[in-house]
Amino acid sequence: RLERGKRTVEILKQGLHATVDVEKQVISIFALTHGHLDSIELVDIKRFEVELHDFFGRDEEGKEIFAEIVKTKELPEVKKLDEVIIRFKKVFV
Repeated sequence: RLERGKRTVEILKQGLHATVDVEKQVISIFALTHGHLDSIELVDIKRFEVELHDFFGRDEEGKEIFAEIVKTKELPEVKKLDEVIIRFKKVFV
């Protein structure tokens, strides 16, 4: 619980006057609450988040997920989200 709490604090940090698009916030919170960040070192959480958002913006399925969140204002299918995040984690160094 404590480790998840530390990751939660890192994910919720935002720079002053640095807004984050809602679709990116949804992806970050989804990744956190579904345990995808549990294996990421605390010092790498912010970099992971930034690179995850970039990956979603480049990945064809990730772009579709972003668009679906914006259009429907709902969470896309959990399995699709998990698959894209797992693909990203395989290339995250």
